[in-house]
Parts: sequence; structure tokens; C-alpha cells
Amino acid sequence: MPIEPNTDIFTAAEKRGYLAALERAIATGVDYVSYNGDQTKFRSLDNMLRTRDLLRKELKIGKAKRSRVTRARMVRP
Repeated sequence: MPIEPNTDIFTAAEKRGYLAALERAIATGVDYVSYNGDQTKFRSLDNMLRTRDLLRKELKIGKAKRSRVTRARMVRP
């Protein structure tokens, strides 16, 4: 069982699937991820979070950016 995943050999679709599995594992509090018949055990939650952030960066999935909205203001004479 590998300690940390080698995501360099994943396609973009596989990375998205692994990311989904990793996020489920983080949410449920387990320290391993099962994906595509393989199981990866992480040393800590911090390693899981760093791997998640790395995958999000590689896939260009980040936090939703706020868009700036300019609203017209009506001034009464």
C-alpha cells in the first residue's frame, strides 16, 4: 500500500475522480483513499489537505472567486 499517491501518472479525469475520493475521505475522517482498485494511506490529515490542494491547483479548481458587481445608484433631485 503506497504511503502517498503518485498523481503524475493520472489523466485529468482520473485526477478529478481521485480528488472526489480524497474529499470524501477527508469529510468522513479516514486516513486512506480507495480509488480505481488502489488504496493510499496518508500519514496525517495535513498530508491529505496538501494533496487535495495540489490536485485542485493542477486541475485549476480553486475557491470560487467573488465577482465585482457595480450597482447603479439612483439619486432623486
